[in-house]
Amino acid sequence: MPKLTLILFAASAISLANGQGASSAATNAAVAQFASPDVITRVKAFYSISDIPHIFEQPAVISAAVSLLLTEDSTQRAINLTAPDSAANLAVKQLGYEGWAEYMGELVGVVERYASSMHNPIAIHALLLGGAAPGSGAVAEYAHFGPIALPDLYDSATSPDPHLRASSIAVLGEMLIEDKKAPGSLVPADQRGRAKETVIAGLEDREESGAAPEAMRTLAALHEPGDRELVERAAASSPRPGHRELGRALLSRWGSGH
Repeated sequence: MPKLTLILFAASAISLANGQGASSAATNAAVAQFASPDVITRVKAFYSISDIPHIFEQPAVISAAVSLLLTEDSTQRAINLTAPDSAANLAVKQLGYEGWAEYMGELVGVVERYASSMHNPIAIHALLLGGAAPGSGAVAEYAHFGPIALPDLYDSATSPDPHLRASSIAVLGEMLIEDKKAPGSLVPADQRGRAKETVIAGLEDREESGAAPEAMRTLAALHEPGDRELVERAAASSPRPGHRELGRALLSRWGSGH
């Protein structure tokens, strides 16, 4: 039986044993384990209460879930940036990487629902630190957090994690593209220049999974004066065949006059 299945089975048994309305003591015990240094303990604790109706509407529980996501953001960074035999990777291997992705998806979903309804700045911060996969629906969702998201996006654009850099430029790009339709709706006028420069800087990202493709896509969508030349230079100078191919494809569709 897969390891995550065993964990889910155990967590479900705990939840059922406490009944659908699980006692406050049981819930409090599970929430306390969100702060455990052990990944498996945190996962079990999350799943032990995640099926309880309306559990994440309780202020103390959703606050703990946001803190849990911040912890797991750090775990994900360690997975991305450390060797396969690092402590973070060895811990997550107990779940299996698919199991880890499933858990993170459910935890992010809980925090996204809270952030979307309450616009809570700490929840938004936790989501942005986790990143949004380029091309996913989360990019547009996070873009619509608007100005409150900008400090995190600027910071993440220079993260050592190429996946987070790509996420940052994807979200910033979406904000600029949508803001162009309704100026000031997502990017304040005094921040538009910095946001655009941050995207342009992403063209220099040489990592395969880094920010350059998202920067090129943004500039192609904006097609403001000078953007075509920037994409041409990035496509010509990139050491990554995939990046060069993307640049050429974007340029071929650019059209005359841009």
